[in-house]
Amino acid sequence: MTQAPSKTAPTLGQLINVYRTSRRRRLALWILLAAGLAATLISALAGGYRWYLATTQYGPAVVSKWSTPWFIAAAAFAGLSLVISVFVLRGRQIEVSLHGAGIVYQHGRDRISVPWQDIQRLHASAVRYGIFGLIWGGEMEVRLDIRGGQHIRLTRAIAHLPDLVEKIKRNIYPHLLAGYTRAFNQGQALEFGPLTLNGEGVMRDGRLLPWTQLASAELERGVLKLTPIKGGPGRRMKLPAYQIPNLDVCLQLIQNLGQRA
Repeated sequence: MTQAPSKTAPTLGQLINVYRTSRRRRLALWILLAAGLAATLISALAGGYRWYLATTQYGPAVVSKWSTPWFIAAAAFAGLSLVISVFVLRGRQIEVSLHGAGIVYQHGRDRISVPWQDIQRLHASAVRYGIFGLIWGGEMEVRLDIRGGQHIRLTRAIAHLPDLVEKIKRNIYPHLLAGYTRAFNQGQALEFGPLTLNGEGVMRDGRLLPWTQLASAELERGVLKLTPIKGGPGRRMKLPAYQIPNLDVCLQLIQNLGQRA
């Protein structure tokens, strides 16, 4: 999150709800971090002891065989502890307050107050965590792009994140939809990540699916599917939903424009 120019919050109306960092998650991360550090220390001490024993009593021929596996284990546990510590630091106390006219986001000492009409994009994505191709988990992440170049990141560190995101959508999508519709009616092309909506149809990577050829637009299992009419020249488009900012607004616009053609 980028820091607001001023920490003085504008009047955003009545407080609706407050969302904070999940205490259970923070406790679990601290326990995992303590366990990782303990395992690192034990492995390093065991490796050091076996190195000393091999050096003083058995000679250099067995030093590597006796101590190296323990030092490797210590390095692995240290790496895991480092990853967990990143999550711990990212999970500093977060507080998100929803008001009638906007949102207040506080992460540690950083604080930003934003009226609903200043939120220009909501971009949801799935973040996966792993190393060397091995995935051990993932989480939802939402970025709010704000007028002026600021942004707010919302992660699973916040308790009840899906409910929070739905409430934000209800407050920002009506004015976003109205703004996009007004711009389109004035002849402007609308950008939604890899998709461009213009007077002719939907563009992606230089390919056009005309409005008159669009049979359906739907979201299915995290994939946006645009299907042309049978026998027409248009080609089907499939995109992962996380690539498209303001996905629900984009889908509604495509459906409305396709029906109007």
